[in-house]
Amino acid sequence: MDLVIDNNPNIARQVTSGELDIAVMEWWHPKPGFQAVDWRQEPVVLITSPEHPYAEWHEIDRTTLAGMSLLGGEPGTGTGRLLANFFGDKGPFPNVSMQLGSTEAVKQAVKAGLGVSLVLAACVEEEIRAGTLCAIPVSDGACQKLSVICPETLARQPPVSTFVSHICQ
Repeated sequence: MDLVIDNNPNIARQVTSGELDIAVMEWWHPKPGFQAVDWRQEPVVLITSPEHPYAEWHEIDRTTLAGMSLLGGEPGTGTGRLLANFFGDKGPFPNVSMQLGSTEAVKQAVKAGLGVSLVLAACVEEEIRAGTLCAIPVSDGACQKLSVICPETLARQPPVSTFVSHICQ
């Protein structure tokens, strides 16, 4: 098995061109001949450095988030779509002060005290345990849907069908 980590548009292109047999994605535009299976709803959290004033907060609400300046992830990720869905078409939206190349770059910038950001909770589990980042839950229940995408012709064949069944249990 080869694992490819990339932004959503590149992964979508690779799965539709047949370069990848299966993909786990934050968003997918349905296409004929492909199957999308909901995998999980992943909570979104605000991350801060342990020294940041927000680090002591127990949760954050939509109104407070809308007034913040956030470090942004890479273009083509689901964070922009999440913000649009969460805040609605008209906002108000948080300001994105800096666009960084990856979730890892965002985490490093937050650790360095350059700002705060929104990420999927699973992306920071290790840092939370280590005490290098703090995660504040979003009170209004912001979540990102993750889906498993594959060609319908492969969806019924092992090992793809076995893999999809296993992770979607």
